[in-house]
Amino acid sequence: MKLPASRSLVAVCFLAAMLPFMISCEKDPDAVGLEVTPVQDQLYVESVDTFTIQGYTVAEDSLASSFTSLNLCGSHFDPVFGRVTAGFATQVKLSSVNPSFGDNPVPDSLVLVLAYNSYYGDTSNMQLFNVFELDETLLTDTTYYSNHRVQHLQTDYAHLSFYPRPTDSVPYDTLKLAPQLRINLSKVSPALAYKILYTPSDYLADNLKFVEYFKGLYVTAAPVSYGGSILYFNLLSSNTRLKLYYHNDENDSLVYNLVINESCQRFNHFNHYNYDYASQDFRKQVIYGDTSLGVNKMFLQGMAGTKVKLRLPLLKAWAAGRKIAINDAQLIIPGNEAEPVLTPMTKMLLVKINENGSMSNLPDYAVGDSYFGGGYNTGSNDYIFRITQHIQDMLKDSYTDYGMYLMASGAVVRANRFILNGPGHSLKPMKLRIVYSSLP
Repeated sequence: MKLPASRSLVAVCFLAAMLPFMISCEKDPDAVGLEVTPVQDQLYVESVDTFTIQGYTVAEDSLASSFTSLNLCGSHFDPVFGRVTAGFATQVKLSSVNPSFGDNPVPDSLVLVLAYNSYYGDTSNMQLFNVFELDETLLTDTTYYSNHRVQHLQTDYAHLSFYPRPTDSVPYDTLKLAPQLRINLSKVSPALAYKILYTPSDYLADNLKFVEYFKGLYVTAAPVSYGGSILYFNLLSSNTRLKLYYHNDENDSLVYNLVINESCQRFNHFNHYNYDYASQDFRKQVIYGDTSLGVNKMFLQGMAGTKVKLRLPLLKAWAAGRKIAINDAQLIIPGNEAEPVLTPMTKMLLVKINENGSMSNLPDYAVGDSYFGGGYNTGSNDYIFRITQHIQDMLKDSYTDYGMYLMASGAVVRANRFILNGPGHSLKPMKLRIVYSSLP
């Protein structure tokens, strides 16, 4: 039966409006819905990828860094991004309350054991780690940010120069231990070991009291002038601990473990040195604010480094006077380096900027990673986001565009960086590719 013209128009408009949402099937999103539309009712589909994109790099102020899954330490020098140094602060707690260290305990050594997770950079360069006792009480109900300046006492209990071996097992007696860094905190001075052994009994009764007495540790690295690496540690690993070796009047070979667990406040701290050591191209765009340079290339970096601001200023003008159904919209972000010098981030994030400057997810994010995208494509050296619903929303008269931020995923626990082509790059520019239908 043939529908009246008015009902036919409603059916076509409904189908077109639903196209962006018909994405849960395991099919090519570009073709979703077309095979179920009668030939006489199919809409004419067009595509365009010549949209004006404005983009430039901005420095990240800081990131919330409390209770992170990984903690970073080390120093790395990048010829483009310059020097960065990472460190972390953490509480340390008793493995059992009211421990008895016996009569006249004497420390033999105090060893901080840090379980490796991974690394970023060149581990063939030597690192110098410093470990200090905290001089501020960390609060578990407070959010610490990556630019928080840690208050600590002056004694460096480590001053350890070493070549990182984050993938090598560690021989210990007759055993081979999982990859870990062992730092002797009693070689420079036994003071910290004595402090723990002679903790007043009132502070041994529970960990809330103990962390008032021994506030924790700050682990950091000396800056390098070339190469170097950022080392990733898992403080929640069963292999991470503070081991106190000691003897007393009764026994000459005793060990007590202090632990770092999920209830311990811990956070990363990053220092980019105001990008004083970065390349001039980078500094002109990021430090001196020449946003026009983003037309050629932009810079993205983890560890609360940089993010990219994007806008689509002429999108509404393109659709002005027309009814447009967006079938598919992809933002394509190509790499500037044919062969990345360092491993790119596994994933990027794309979020919208709200009126008050806060950020929120694009509506397409809720569909899932397989649709939204953002993962690194090794073969094409690029990242692709599908933002169909967001573009449809932007065409509404009521929508005010404040732009989007492109950021490194996991930027508070990952050091990866990426140089991306801007929308004016001569060979492989950033593009927004839209497949759409014009409605009657």
